[in-house]
Amino acid sequence: VVFIGLAGECLEAFTFARTQRSIGQLVELFPKRCWLLRDGQEVRVLTDDVQVGDRVVVKPGAKVPVDGIVIDGASTLNVAALTGESLPAEKGVGDDVLAGSVNLTGALTVEAKRVRKETVAGQVIDMTSRALKDKAPVERHADRLASYFLPAVLALAALTFLGNVVYY
Repeated sequence: VVFIGLAGECLEAFTFARTQRSIGQLVELFPKRCWLLRDGQEVRVLTDDVQVGDRVVVKPGAKVPVDGIVIDGASTLNVAALTGESLPAEKGVGDDVLAGSVNLTGALTVEAKRVRKETVAGQVIDMTSRALKDKAPVERHADRLASYFLPAVLALAALTFLGNVVYY
């Protein structure tokens, strides 16, 4: 019983750490800076400063900073980190793009429809973080009981062993 309880605790800790690493990798998908199109000029700004409706230029090799619609250009995007799709996706005028996609070939101008935490990747990060923080009441109660139960079972096993050694 003690072994099963300890194995469960170890598996929970392993899963928690692995999920935190995955969240960290998702956060790294968002670029810190991007090229914003203002009055026909490209201006380098922090991604946090981009608003819905702004037009962002995504050059080859750069990450898409917003969820939006391509309004100019054509390119191939690597969306594997977001969708798991191993093949790059062709994108052109009128196509939707997701924040965190990597632009592989041509330059794109994207009109922002969702920014920051409203993007698909942002929502995934937010929901996963909340799920890691919040334990169900039943799970908290079970953890509390396990903290008393496992030492009691271990003590009972030790007493039984000592009783057998002394008796025989």
